[in-house]
Amino acid sequence: MNKKLKLQDFTFLINIIKDQDNWNIQDLADKLTVDLDTLLYMLNIMSEVYSVNGESFINFDLDLSKNNITAVTQTDIFPK
Repeated sequence: MNKKLKLQDFTFLINIIKDQDNWNIQDLADKLTVDLDTLLYMLNIMSEVYSVNGESFINFDLDLSKNNITAVTQTDIFPK
């Protein structure tokens, strides 16, 4: 990871993730214009953020064998 991350990087990640539940890891990294290490670091940080009701803001399931990320978001925060 070579660049400093800013709050706007995380808001961009949230806006992209809310568009669909399943992502190819490399496709998501490409869309965010970050390398895989940076993407995993960002996901790790986001998984540690909690909503007002004490639940995780965004949960991620990583399946490295399928190169897939499934994001589970709070439906009250990200209505579908």
